[in-house]
Amino acid sequence: MNKDWTINDTLKVIGVFQVVIGITILIYLIWLKMALYNNLSQLEGFKVSSLKFFFILVKDLYIPFLLDLLITSSGIALLLNKRIGWQAAMVSSLLNAALLSIYIFLSWGKNTETIQYGVVFALIYYIMFFSLLSKPIQLKFSIQKNQIQ
Repeated sequence: MNKDWTINDTLKVIGVFQVVIGITILIYLIWLKMALYNNLSQLEGFKVSSLKFFFILVKDLYIPFLLDLLITSSGIALLLNKRIGWQAAMVSSLLNAALLSIYIFLSWGKNTETIQYGVVFALIYYIMFFSLLSKPIQLKFSIQKNQIQ
């Protein structure tokens, strides 16, 4: 590893990755639901307003929707060097890695292509979690007695 690589560079890489992945997955969820909505709107008598569509999106996909909002907001806070961003990034990384591991376990042998993507992203999230758990990053975001007022 290069000596010029600092803790801030690690946090920036993780923050940018989380923001990009979070926004990409949010766009994909919205696109997926809109494609379903467009197919259903071709049926006779199916009308839904855009506000109702948003509530349907949140109701049907609330776990991925909230998890991706957590990923995006933790990435932004991590880029701003906020302690809450570090904590949220650790939680979202571990949660994503655990959910992907459960998905891999449940769908083993069914669809190898999606399992390969799941394994790659689970490994990336585990690497992010353990890099955020490293001692230098913990010391950067630690609360010392003289900081508490």
